[in-house]
Amino acid sequence: MENYLSLQQLRMNNGFEYHIYMDEAVNPHAIEIPPMLFQPFIENAIDHGLNHLTDRKGELNIHIKLLDDLLQVVVRDNGVGRGKAAEINGSLRRNHQSLGSKITDERLNLLSNDKRKRSQLTIRDLFNDQEQACGTKVELKIVFDRIG
Repeated sequence: MENYLSLQQLRMNNGFEYHIYMDEAVNPHAIEIPPMLFQPFIENAIDHGLNHLTDRKGELNIHIKLLDDLLQVVVRDNGVGRGKAAEINGSLRRNHQSLGSKITDERLNLLSNDKRKRSQLTIRDLFNDQEQACGTKVELKIVFDRIG
């Protein structure tokens, strides 16, 4: 994830900053989650939200913490918002259909135990005091396997 974000910063001429906050209780070497589960949302934040900013520098914040037996990953950006991104992308790619959420839902469903029902995905549009879009917040709560 660090390497991907660094490369994207270079691609966008440092048009955004990113921060990864990992709770002290999270041991990344002891948690196993399916690959590419939350990266599509990071990609979407950069390509559709931050890439279209013209009035401010982009910010991408990723928070990772444990909630009992769930891993919570929150991806939050200060981009143009999903509505404006859809409007821009609609004029650029009329036949494109986004599959990120659908694929993630399928991946969550592949988790094979009864706890799967507690895995969840929430996507929320963010607005400022003037009711203007000011980003997107994606929250994944994932049942995970501990290693060892």
